Amino acid sequence: MADLRHNFYAMIKNSNNYLLVKDDVGKSKPTTRTLPPNEFTYGKKVGEDDEGAGKLVSSWKVHNPSQDLPNDRDFKKLNAMSVTGGFTKASDQRTFRKTMDARIQLTSGRRPKDKEIPDIVFGQPNRPSTPINAVLENYFGDVAVDIKHQEYSTNPNIKKKSWQPRSTKGFDKMVAAIRNSQEITQKSEFKMKKFQNVKSRTDHIRTKRAISQGV
Repeated sequence: MADLRHNFYAMIKNSNNYLLVKDDVGKSKPTTRTLPPNEFTYGKKVGEDDEGAGKLVSSWKVHNPSQDLPNDRDFKKLNAMSVTGGFTKASDQRTFRKTMDARIQLTSGRRPKDKEIPDIVFGQPNRPSTPINAVLENYFGDVAVDIKHQEYSTNPNIKKKSWQPRSTKGFDKMVAAIRNSQEITQKSEFKMKKFQNVKSRTDHIRTKRAISQGV
């Protein structure tokens, strides 16, 4: 049995290593860190805002737009001016640039003009709504009956014209082809070539006179 009075156990008990500290049965391990008292408040203290809601409502700070920066120097133009003035050396051109100045001209943007929309109606008009009341009350049927009544009352002898179909060239050709195909072509009697020029000795076909007499 281990001797709990040994200095090793005393060292473990007084150690600040959380892994070496022994816990009692049924209890959690004791903490090894030095913590402040229970009245201590953790976190960072939030400072008071000098400008509250009342000050925001009562006063308003107007925005001051930033000032435009000066345009950059136009060295291309300065070099051309120095050469035109007869300064061809670098030192002379440097002295010329100190006495003369030229800036790049920046063009400010312009707002495009709004396009004028013509006063016209685009697209196709919608179909007018169907008069449901007139359909349910058979209004259009009554109007058609009245129109027919007026037509026959003005001319009682009016006759309905029969509609004649209009023929076309293609239709005529189709009818002619059908008629030609329906015609029965008379075929000659079949005879072998060696008997085609030989006349028959008996006439087995009755004549019209024999047919009329019933012979």
